[in-house]
Amino acid sequence: MDWKIFEVKYEGKETSKFEELAYKLFCSEFECETGIFRYHNQTGIETEPINKNGKNYGFQAKYYTTSISSNKTDIIGSIKKAKSKNPALNIIYLYLNKELSESSKINQKKPSYQMEIEKDAKKLQIEIVWRVPSNLEIQLSLPENRHIYNEFFHLGEIIEDEKLISQIKNLNNEYKKLFSFLKAGLIERKETYDCIEKIKKDNSIIIHGKAGYGKSGCTMGIINYCEEKEIEYIAIKLDKRIPNGNLSDWSKKLGFPLTIPEVINQISSDKKAVIILDQLDAIRWTESNSYEAISICTELINKVKKLNIDREQKISIIFVCRTYDLENDNNIKFLFNQNNENELKWEKIEVEKLSKEDTKDLVGEKYLNFIPKLKDLLRIPSNLYIWEHLDFKKDEIQHNITTTKDLIKKWFEQLQDKAMESRFIKTEKIEEVKNILISDLEKSGKLYSQERKFNSVKEGLKYLNSAGMLNIQEDKVSFFHQSIFDYFISELMIEKFEEGLDTVEIIGDKDKQTPNRRYQIQMFLQTLLEENSEEFLEFGEKLLDNDGVRYYIKNLFYEILGQVSKEEIDEVISEYIIENCEREDIFNEIIYGRKQYISILRDNQVLDKWFNNNLSEKEKVFKLLQSQIYFYNNFDIKDFEFIQKCSFKNLEDDKKIIETIQKDKMYNEIDEIFDLRIEFYKKYPEWIDRYIDIKEIPKKEERMIIFLELYLSKKREIGIQILDEHQIQNIFEYFTQNEIKNEEFIFEKLLEKVPEYKYEDIKYKNCDWNGSNNKYTIERLCLELLKRASIKLVLNNDFDKFYSYYEKYIGKDFVLFNEIILHCFEVADVEYSDKIIKYICENFEENKIFDITSDSNDKLKVLKNIIKKHSKSCNEELYLKLENKIYYYCDPDYKICLEYYKENRSKAKINCNIKINGRLQKELFPYLPLNRKCKKIKDVEQVLERKFLNDKVTMINKRNHFHGGTVVSPIKGKEIGEKQWLKIITNKKLYDKKSQKKVEEGFIESSLEMYTVEFSKAVSRNPQKMIDLVLKNKKDVLKEFIEPLFDGVSGSEYLNKLSQKKLEKLFLEFPCDYKSRRAIYFCDIIRERSDFKWSNKILEHLKDIVVNHNNFKSREFSEKENINNIAPDRILSNSINSLSGSWTGAVSQILKNTPELFYEFKDFIEKIIQNENIIINFSVFVILSITCNIEKEWTLEKLINLYEKDIRLINHFYYSLMLKLYFSEYKERFLKIIEKCYSSQYKELIEIGAKCILKLYLDYGDFKDKIEKIYLIDGEKLNYILEELINKFDSSIKYNNKIKEIILKLKEKELNYYSLEKLFNHRKIDLSRDKEFLLELMKFKNIDKIIHSFLEYLEEKVVSILDYADIIINLCENILSKDKKLLQSELMIMSDISKLTVKLYDETSNSKLNKNKEIAMKCLDFWDIMYEKGLVYAREAIKELMNR
Repeated sequence: MDWKIFEVKYEGKETSKFEELAYKLFCSEFECETGIFRYHNQTGIETEPINKNGKNYGFQAKYYTTSISSNKTDIIGSIKKAKSKNPALNIIYLYLNKELSESSKINQKKPSYQMEIEKDAKKLQIEIVWRVPSNLEIQLSLPENRHIYNEFFHLGEIIEDEKLISQIKNLNNEYKKLFSFLKAGLIERKETYDCIEKIKKDNSIIIHGKAGYGKSGCTMGIINYCEEKEIEYIAIKLDKRIPNGNLSDWSKKLGFPLTIPEVINQISSDKKAVIILDQLDAIRWTESNSYEAISICTELINKVKKLNIDREQKISIIFVCRTYDLENDNNIKFLFNQNNENELKWEKIEVEKLSKEDTKDLVGEKYLNFIPKLKDLLRIPSNLYIWEHLDFKKDEIQHNITTTKDLIKKWFEQLQDKAMESRFIKTEKIEEVKNILISDLEKSGKLYSQERKFNSVKEGLKYLNSAGMLNIQEDKVSFFHQSIFDYFISELMIEKFEEGLDTVEIIGDKDKQTPNRRYQIQMFLQTLLEENSEEFLEFGEKLLDNDGVRYYIKNLFYEILGQVSKEEIDEVISEYIIENCEREDIFNEIIYGRKQYISILRDNQVLDKWFNNNLSEKEKVFKLLQSQIYFYNNFDIKDFEFIQKCSFKNLEDDKKIIETIQKDKMYNEIDEIFDLRIEFYKKYPEWIDRYIDIKEIPKKEERMIIFLELYLSKKREIGIQILDEHQIQNIFEYFTQNEIKNEEFIFEKLLEKVPEYKYEDIKYKNCDWNGSNNKYTIERLCLELLKRASIKLVLNNDFDKFYSYYEKYIGKDFVLFNEIILHCFEVADVEYSDKIIKYICENFEENKIFDITSDSNDKLKVLKNIIKKHSKSCNEELYLKLENKIYYYCDPDYKICLEYYKENRSKAKINCNIKINGRLQKELFPYLPLNRKCKKIKDVEQVLERKFLNDKVTMINKRNHFHGGTVVSPIKGKEIGEKQWLKIITNKKLYDKKSQKKVEEGFIESSLEMYTVEFSKAVSRNPQKMIDLVLKNKKDVLKEFIEPLFDGVSGSEYLNKLSQKKLEKLFLEFPCDYKSRRAIYFCDIIRERSDFKWSNKILEHLKDIVVNHNNFKSREFSEKENINNIAPDRILSNSINSLSGSWTGAVSQILKNTPELFYEFKDFIEKIIQNENIIINFSVFVILSITCNIEKEWTLEKLINLYEKDIRLINHFYYSLMLKLYFSEYKERFLKIIEKCYSSQYKELIEIGAKCILKLYLDYGDFKDKIEKIYLIDGEKLNYILEELINKFDSSIKYNNKIKEIILKLKEKELNYYSLEKLFNHRKIDLSRDKEFLLELMKFKNIDKIIHSFLEYLEEKVVSILDYADIIINLCENILSKDKKLLQSELMIMSDISKLTVKLYDETSNSKLNKNKEIAMKCLDFWDIMYEKGLVYAREAIKELMNR
């Protein structure tokens, strides 16, 4: 019994079919041969009960996709309904499609949900008989029930595998025949291996790439793999076998009695299987409904998903599609973006161009000698296919082939020549075949023609087919590739041009100037340029002047002329550029950003003329130079000569020049430009570029050093840090991984820049040279470079040269130089040990031999390494001297302490830390060589070990480091028992004790305050025990621990476990005072345990707090801020965190549970209302929200009085309470309050006012004058009303029409478009319901701000955007009517407009309906506008569509 077959067979009807299955099994079990009577939508049970042996039986069928336990309530509900309708019912048979799970409890079989169901049934005097899959399996195996099994668990008639395999073979052969192999056979590509690896992992794949890149070659590789591994597969070209109807219909048309997934499932016998569906993108270009085809693909995916659930080895689906369509076609995106259970694992694999290595292997060694354009051209498999069909004579130059057009031209010419040579076929016949096919494709717009149309030229057709230029499949004739058709159309244009026809007659009228035609016109213009540049320029001018030509077609002239290389520019083109350079279109579209044309203007003194002319022409020079840097990243020597000529003449020009130079890459520019840059920086140091490419500059080491030297020289004048820490860190890291190349240059430029700082100069200063500050600075970078350069000298055995550089600094107190010297000594060869140890002995002072300024935390680290290395090799005299220096060293801090002690010995005790002395010895002695250590040193070592045994603080820390961190108690994080806590909370010595100890994380403080903090946490963890501990020892517990006790109880997660008796005893033993926060914690506990009926004593205590606690007597907000000036949100937050907030919270909960106590608390609530402190007043609203249901009139009176007292008391939290005033005697006063809110200075009150005004208008017609003249409102008021309009949109259908009318009145207003975006982001819009509204909305002044949200909404909700074409057209017309400069700055918006128009064009361009043709033409008009206004994204999108 295979439930998967059941689900596949009855997809979408599982529940009703399971009921039918249960009915037939029930009838079979009870031998009801004539069936059982039932009513339509029978309640509780599926049929009327039957009587057998004096008992009434019924049955229920429950088909669940989730667990039985999660459906327990549904089952119990059905049983109750069944009993209520059938009181005499005794037994219910319960049919389930899932087994029950066994209980996990010991000694219990039945799960709790089964027991609950049976228990509830038993109460109704009903017995449950379970029928689960294990029961059904036996019932269905009985011979008399075999027909039931076959009906529900068999896919249909048993199909012989041989028949299925035969038809699969036919389809697969058809697919393979359509593939055009290269002569070398199938290319072994990385992408194919990637696909195979994904298939092995049971993944499904989307193979995508550009046209001609070899996507089908990948699928052929997969087919070879499947055949080799005997994996069953079905391969189908969707453009040849177009899906229509539904999956079952389409499968039958393919020759299968079952659906494709069912076929592959049956023949693969649970082994790996693959379904390949190629040309998915072609679906959109078919005559059938593309949505229908996508629906079939979706159905196929879902069917495979269901079959895969029970398969050990999965069926993989492979779709093949062009990248553009995958990313931009809503239908295709929808196919792969469904979030269903058991989702297939989709992997996208993009097919790129062939690698250069693969192409070389296919073409041969001659490939290496080809020009770059030809090399790149042949990396596209479709071009390589044509190349293989070409015959080249020996030594024939192939450099004249640079485009696909050149390949096709050469191929067709050779085919004609071969035909002429063979004499078996006339070239006229070949030409006629070509002309018939081109003419037919032009007229029909299809990709193929019918074979019968070539009856008169059959031999020509056969010849071109055998040559590989044409494909013939099932009476359909097409070119091997679309590019061949495009080439022949461009050749027709050349013929028309040579006949002298008009521009439009050559290229076609506007209706034919589509993206496809644009590519053909491009080929035509390129041919014209190659053959005669003068004719190309003349035709280009005619193109530009012709109103019958679309702008994006005109733009081809600019594009092609702009792509002409420097070598290809002849005198005609050069002259044209010089003569027309003043024209705006030529300047912007051709010259701007193109070095070859800027150079022409430079070399012909045009730039000189402009620079020396007026300001606007000078600006053109700078614009061109900056564009050259932007697109080419460099200036050449002639550019330098021109720039130098213009430099240092006046401040304004210099600013422009340095801005231009700075856009160049400092590491990449020629030496002359770099030197000029430095000259500018020297003159204008404030202009030093802060945005340097740090990843590259270190590679040009000398330039970086010059730059750093300049910075150090000019730092005061610059006044800023030109590199941030992250950038400097990157340079540090570069030199960590790469060796310094020119140390001599570093010494020359940087050594003199290092300041001769002494320790006192940096001790208390944030010095940028000091590495111990752990900051990345340019100063520190310079010092590190010097250090690395010095170390390199030493490591290269050039110690003497190093010494010569630093000789004048050696032995001085210059801490920065000492750092470099010490690090060099550390790595120096032992050959120089005597010299180094001598230096150490002669300069044994902290500031000379300690590493004070590096980033190391251990200032002795370098000295330790020096001693360890060089004390082994130095002579005996020096070694003994070193031992004595270390032995007799006295810490300067210790000396100060001793002096102070001597001077103050007669006074109070001085805390002189004797432990300071001996630390250096403890640190350095271990680094002396053991075999040379004298006995005296060894003895002292042992003494020091004992002295500093538990002292972790050594001399490793720098003196100018501060110690900080968290202050904690000594018991933080420790498990403290009750006895220990009792000692602490009764310890009176804590009053006098307060000591701090430094630890790595901060400080440990033994103080009363710190212990109370820990006690509160301990109470929270175990409130029961801690309350008992305190109550038991109440006389001895320090009063400071009582408040933490209350605090811990109020915040404990175990508060609900405490008894009322326990808490009341605590409250009565330790009543609240009138000053501390104990009252807050008391109220919080009352609030949390409002389930208790508190005693009168406790309630009286609660009342007493209002009367006597100091917090209820305070009038001011704080010492610094007057209460009259605080905003409503501050009133709210302060009220919540106050005693009044806790008190009202407690009382509100008491009244909620015991309303009759209201009259006991009424007077005390009045006191809060009458209090002069607005924060205390605010806290009462939580009570009023309860009393409104107890004594409404009293509540509303207090409410209106409070609002009239101060509108800052109005708050969103009590919005619904406030609205009750509208339906009371206070209505008019309430409306005035709303007006006052709306006119308030506070945003939150304006928002509430707007919300109320809109609600009262929509529901009751109030504030009509405001809403119906909403166009007169501005600022925050309008924004809040708009936001509320959007919030209410779609919440109630009765509002929608009114809201739409109001919104449409704002057409000309400057709106907050974040609110409007919610219509789409929150999915409030219904595209069909709100279509007319959207049409008008798209005409709004700044609608461009929400276009991205609209586009995302369309992509999610709409499969075909054609239904909303008029909305999109309105939107585009509105946006594209805006100013050119504004549109050019809105890149994201224009990107979205481009996507919308391309999608719309895609869906309409091939349609035969006039309406759709008009929409397609409208899209072409929009592209014209976008091209004309120079909108970059639009151009790129249309080029992508054209290149597809």
